[in-house]
Amino acid sequence: MFSNTALINSPSSFLKLGLDNGTRPFANAFPTMTNPWYFQRSNTRLRSLIKKQTPIYQLLRILRLTILLGPIRNGVIRYYRWRNSNPSVPTEAKTIFSGLASEALVASIRQDGLATGLKVPSGLVAEIRRYCASQPAHTAIDKTYHIDFEPVDAPVEGLRTFRYISPHNQCEAVRKLAFDPLLVDVAARYFGVNPVMYDTEIYWSFPSLQGRQRKNSEPVAEPFHFESGDFMSIVVFIYLTNVDEQCGPHVMIKGTHKHKTLRQLLVNHLSFEKAIARYGDRVEAALGPSGTGFIEDLSGYHQRSPGFKPRLILGIHYMIHRNS
Repeated sequence: MFSNTALINSPSSFLKLGLDNGTRPFANAFPTMTNPWYFQRSNTRLRSLIKKQTPIYQLLRILRLTILLGPIRNGVIRYYRWRNSNPSVPTEAKTIFSGLASEALVASIRQDGLATGLKVPSGLVAEIRRYCASQPAHTAIDKTYHIDFEPVDAPVEGLRTFRYISPHNQCEAVRKLAFDPLLVDVAARYFGVNPVMYDTEIYWSFPSLQGRQRKNSEPVAEPFHFESGDFMSIVVFIYLTNVDEQCGPHVMIKGTHKHKTLRQLLVNHLSFEKAIARYGDRVEAALGPSGTGFIEDLSGYHQRSPGFKPRLILGIHYMIHRNS
């Protein structure tokens, strides 16, 4: 579920609810995706090097956002729709999300940049968790670590994020979700053209040592930011662990996925204090048990809130055109 969020002094109320207001039997039926270049192990050192060169990284970021979300965006989207060259995405025979209508989900994404209400069966969640416990997780510095089924701390101090790359190529449960007919239909209706199931990823997020030490003090909020993998893109997020206000839940600002000003393209981050002052009750946090899911257009402002406990989340990326 999503809850309204406000910035207050008491750390215990930081995200309090109600505030103020295996095998691959379908290997021949579904495509095996090539890892995107920025996830390939041979490029992680290059990425890290570029990020250390702050002026170069900032310039590339601004250029990319200006191309994808700037003045030419609507024209490119109309061209993709007119060209209509994407092949149809092969899907499972039946959706696991019974009782949900793609039309209502799409309307919510168009209005708020967000659609909620997804619930993944516990059996699929357990299968994905077993996959993660059996596979090495990658870091951004080209190293891998095995992470326990119920970890308490990161496997190495100083690193907070560990990723499983393209798990739909090895885990049947992830594949079923990535090619679920409801999710593919939502992407197609939102884009106005057949989507590209671009990639999947699972990642553990751990609190920093400072975060654990600050458990009984005021949490430190990271800035909000926005991004986009293509001229139009959405991500389906599925929590694979229980996520409450102590787990660093995903937070977004509803309705900010629409037109971007030049200033926003130049500076794509926003402090938590400014976000609360500017958007108020449009700032919402996703809380819920494992299996809770939601669909988001990441061109809206979002963040991972401060957390004191590990969080495991699956992301399924759909793009309007990009496939490599």
